[in-house]
Amino acid sequence: EAPTEAPTQAPTEEPTTADPKTITISDDVNIEGYQVSTTLGGSRVVGSVEPTIDGKNVTKWGFVYAVDTIDGNSLGVTDADMYVGSTNKYVVSLDSTPAGTSNTVLGNSTTATYFVRTTLFSTNTAREFTTEYKVRAYAVLSDGSYVYSKAYTYSVYKICDQLYQSKKMNTSTAHDYLYNNILKVVDPSYKEVDYNWSNIVVK
Repeated sequence: EAPTEAPTQAPTEEPTTADPKTITISDDVNIEGYQVSTTLGGSRVVGSVEPTIDGKNVTKWGFVYAVDTIDGNSLGVTDADMYVGSTNKYVVSLDSTPAGTSNTVLGNSTTATYFVRTTLFSTNTAREFTTEYKVRAYAVLSDGSYVYSKAYTYSVYKICDQLYQSKKMNTSTAHDYLYNNILKVVDPSYKEVDYNWSNIVVK
C-alpha cells in the first residue's frame, strides 16, 4: 500500500517523536505453552511468573495479545508493539484474575505462580482456527515497572495439530474432537490418527 502524500504546508515546529518503548525481558516471566479445552470450546495460554524479580516483589501479572495474521495476511504487529499500553489497535493487555490462577505446576519451576487465560471459539471456521496471534506474559513489580516474557506466535490449528499428532489429549473423545471440530474444518484431507489407548489401561 502506497504511503499517503505528505502535507504540502510545512509544520510550524519540528514534530516530536516519543521514545521507543523499552521492553525488559526477564527469564522469570514465561509463556509455558497452550492447551485446548474441548469442554469449553476454546484455546488457553499458560503463563508463569516468579514471586520476586530483580529483588522486587511481583504485584500483578497478565498477558499481552495481538492479532498477527488473518487469512495469511500480516497485520504488521512487531514484538516491539507487544507491551502494556501499546497504541497498536491490534494489541490488547489483560491482567490475570484469581480465577485464572492455577493450583497445578504447569512448568519446571516449583516457586512460580502459573496462570491461564482461555479464549472461547466464536465462529468455529477455518479462518478463526488459522488466524495467528502473538502473546507474551508480563509482570508488574513493586516499583511499578514492567517485565516481560519473550513473544510467541500461535494459532488454534497449530496447537491442535501438535496435540493431535502427539496424542496428548486425555480422552479419546477429546482426541476425536480436535480432528472433527478443528483439524478437518481447516483441512478436509487431514489424516485421522488413532488414539493411543495403551496410555489408559486399568490394572
